[in-house]
Amino acid sequence: MIESWYLVGPNQKLRQVLTECLVHKKSNTKIGIFADLKEFSSHIATHDAECVHWLKNWPRVDNVKSGLIIIRRDIQGIRLALIVPNSQSIFFSADHRRSPLPEKFFEIPPSNSTGENLINVARLVIGWLLKSDSRAGLERSLKKNNAIEVILIGASTGGPEALRTVLLDFAKLGIKVPIVVAIHLPNGFVSSLVQTLSHGTGFMCKEAVDSERLEPATAYFAPGRMHIEIAKDSHGPIIQLKEVSPEYMFTPSVNRLFTTAARHLAQQTIAIVLTGMGDDGTEGAGMLATAGSKVFIQDEASSTVWGMPKSVLKSGAVCEEVALTNIGLLTKDYIGRHKREIKS
Repeated sequence: MIESWYLVGPNQKLRQVLTECLVHKKSNTKIGIFADLKEFSSHIATHDAECVHWLKNWPRVDNVKSGLIIIRRDIQGIRLALIVPNSQSIFFSADHRRSPLPEKFFEIPPSNSTGENLINVARLVIGWLLKSDSRAGLERSLKKNNAIEVILIGASTGGPEALRTVLLDFAKLGIKVPIVVAIHLPNGFVSSLVQTLSHGTGFMCKEAVDSERLEPATAYFAPGRMHIEIAKDSHGPIIQLKEVSPEYMFTPSVNRLFTTAARHLAQQTIAIVLTGMGDDGTEGAGMLATAGSKVFIQDEASSTVWGMPKSVLKSGAVCEEVALTNIGLLTKDYIGRHKREIKS
């Protein structure tokens, strides 16, 4: 089988640079360049039916507008890199012969993310995909880095009681992963909720402090009139607090919490969307799911208001709908499976 590379994306300069990179390293490689997914799909419909089938089963490909898709097609299978500059992310899927989940996540530096930084990262992607053991390398990276480092919870209407149930179950099940919570509350109510949950669940709950490092078996809540976000330094994940700006209808923003975690922790995150009105968290849950995070949403029957979870489900984000009383068990099981993967 002749080795083929497909470059799909509207950034002409980027496609030119990558073509030169491929020709230099693999002079006998067939290269196809396409401006958009429609043009590419039309081509492979008559030239590569297997690739067509595989792309249909990769749910995030059709969302690419300003990004770039790089596909290596050879006798070993299909390797794909999806570069999405608007979310500052790169996702890999290594083989069409199994469920096409992301194998590797890179963060693109936010400054100049559609210019030289993107081109440099794309060169890195080409180099990675050129390696004969690229699938094995990606899997080693995944196993090395996919231990769950944080659980994120977003909630609104009915959230305090739902949180009580979840945290009580976490405490009983011995879940020690740090938790970061964004729950919509009127200003002045956070302190009393934190105190109530600490006493009522046995789980350590506290108002977060800016630049605070995440500690095991602790739930962090955004103080009043503050957004809570996830960042990362050389020692690991930390919390960042931001003052609320007028454009945010919901405070703290679940979307801001989720999207920052997607940039910094990706596959090391579990996100839980509990009962609540509106659609806050939908965009962030989609980014997390695409980056390889696990997303649970509370089911309709156990929700006070099935707004936020329903919005995530309707958005097409990969998520699992769960009864409130089962969230603890499924979270523990997911954490355990990731630990076993690392040991294997």
